[in-house]
Formats: sequence, structure tokens, C-alpha cells
Amino acid sequence: MTNHKLSNLIENIKFDLGEGLIACDLWENGIGVSIAGYNSQPEATALFDLVTRYLDRTLEESNFDPLSEFYLLKLKNDSLVLVLLFESHTLGMLLNAQKVNLNYTFTSLISKIRENVTRILNKQALNK
Repeated sequence: MTNHKLSNLIENIKFDLGEGLIACDLWENGIGVSIAGYNSQPEATALFDLVTRYLDRTLEESNFDPLSEFYLLKLKNDSLVLVLLFESHTLGMLLNAQKVNLNYTFTSLISKIRENVTRILNKQALNK
């Protein structure tokens, strides 16, 4: 995966979310180390990689449906953690709930980000 494509991806996310984006990281599942980010949070990246795997495993063991495209956490300080799930990677974002347009985020932006990440990851897989 080229740094240029990843940089453009992150810049587009920053543009779309504006001041609502506090931080974001893209990482390979099971590795938990950011391969692209903005205000990267290495500890959070590793934590959410573990949390996501734990959620997957626990849901399966409890006979629940698996996680799908994303999950969302609301934090006490009026921040949101939005975690977008892909086959081989995860994109985590820390958002300021007061500065992000949640309607736009959930009706349009998640789909747009998912399409862009999937396109980049698919091109990477073809180039291997």
C-alpha cells in the first residue's frame, strides 16, 4: 500500500469531518499498529484491536450475530469512538460529538469512507 494513497485517505477523512475529527488510525487486524493516521494514538490503536477481537469472539461464543460494518462508543467527555471494520483492517476514529455532524456521518460519510478504504485495500491485495 502506498503512503500516497493512505495519506490521501486520511486527508479526505480530515476534510469531511473537519474539527469533529480528533484522531484516527488505520491498522491491520491482529497487529494493532497504525499504518496511517492523524493525531495517532498507538495505545488506543492496540487497545481497540484487542477489544474488537474480544467482541467478535464473545459474540460468537454467546450465539449472537457477529459485528458488522462498525461499532460506536460514547465517552463521558462528549467524545465518540467510531470503529469501522474491514476484512483485513480496522479504522478507528475519535470524534468530538459537539463538532461532528452525526446525521451526515451516519447517512453518508461512513459509506464513503468504507468505499475508499475497501478500494485501496483491494488494490493492495491485487498488487501482492
